[in-house]
Amino acid sequence: MRESTQYKPLGYDIDPEGHPTFRYQIFGATVTDQIRVQDGGKVLTRTVSTDGLPSDRPLLYRLATGTVIEPAGEGTWFVDGRRYYLRLAGGQADVRVEKVGEKAVLTVPVAKTLEYSILW
Repeated sequence: MRESTQYKPLGYDIDPEGHPTFRYQIFGATVTDQIRVQDGGKVLTRTVSTDGLPSDRPLLYRLATGTVIEPAGEGTWFVDGRRYYLRLAGGQADVRVEKVGEKAVLTVPVAKTLEYSILW
């Protein structure tokens, strides 16, 4: 039987620069989620932080789906022939690429904080 996500939006806060940070609850944890534009719009950096998750039950976070996802070294992954790539802050050791039907899916468990950038 599939467990309910028990998703509950908690609203958002705006920082002094006008950027939102979204807050919600899921699986009993409180999550903050922020996206920042950098490098003249060429980079999006996302930071997802959780509070209240048991350390033995991290959230499995889907970073990307594509036809092909390839490691590029040092916490970086190419998606769909370098159409874009992802760079994980701190390298993230448990990153996985799995086939789901015809797609490749890049996931990582998140127990506390995940930060990654999408680059074009």
